[in-house]
Amino acid sequence: MLTFLSERVPEALDLLVNNLDLQPICELLYRLFVQKEGGDDKILEWLKRGDFYGKLARQLNPAKGMDMHIATHQFIIGLFALPFPDQFPRDRIIFPFLNHSWLIGVLETIFDEDCGDLLLEDSVDLIEECKQSALINGISVLTSVLEASNEVKKQFAADSFISALNDNFETFFELLQRGPLVKTELILTSGRVEPFGRVRLSVARLFIEILACLPLTRQCENFVKGFRDVRLVPIMLDAFFHYNQNNFLHEIVVHMLEIIFESPVPFEGLIQQILEEYSIRQRIVNVQKENDAH
Repeated sequence: MLTFLSERVPEALDLLVNNLDLQPICELLYRLFVQKEGGDDKILEWLKRGDFYGKLARQLNPAKGMDMHIATHQFIIGLFALPFPDQFPRDRIIFPFLNHSWLIGVLETIFDEDCGDLLLEDSVDLIEECKQSALINGISVLTSVLEASNEVKKQFAADSFISALNDNFETFFELLQRGPLVKTELILTSGRVEPFGRVRLSVARLFIEILACLPLTRQCENFVKGFRDVRLVPIMLDAFFHYNQNNFLHEIVVHMLEIIFESPVPFEGLIQQILEEYSIRQRIVNVQKENDAH
């Protein structure tokens, strides 16, 4: 099959990747990855030679549309969950996604403001939704890659992510501090609720996943300082109490605090700030009183 695709269908990878939103295409690609009979190196080399991973990253461009963004994210998650044979190290599947240039490529793609000709005739709202979709799914892809890296690779994974994120640090924190890109209002049984926003949730999940790896990394001290300088913790704590009905956000913040308090050496300064400067204990007491009053 590889010989046929290489010699007779040179654009095969483009055709496959451009149709990831079709389930049979995903199944075919998955089957290529899990071949057990000695063709593993040839398949991986063919994919690398054809810039398969770069093509995947480019599917997250806003101009590709929301369906393709979701399909690309789901394909990558599914790839990490495949039942690989024992003799085929799972690391070899994850490793290309930890490449510094691939990570940079994803970031450049999802922050691309040029939505292309595909969206010229579409409404402003749809264009904004496509931009939001690219950010949500692209950032979720990065989080999924970091989660999939096993304990052996965690130091390398975190270092790769930190290196790739350095130039986009402020951009991510701007996303955290501003409201949802697409203005909406949720109507619940308790009344109208201001949403925290899915883009901000995805950014928060990514940073929490990086925090979990920091005690293992060489760049730990500088990155913790970066988190402190941009005041990630107070931003997340303020959001925790302000968006009092957002369970997803609450879980992320609790996970963040667990990571910080369970790794006291790199986060010693943050722990002191949380307890004293950010008054976390008093704020919990206050919100309990408010809850009791309701």
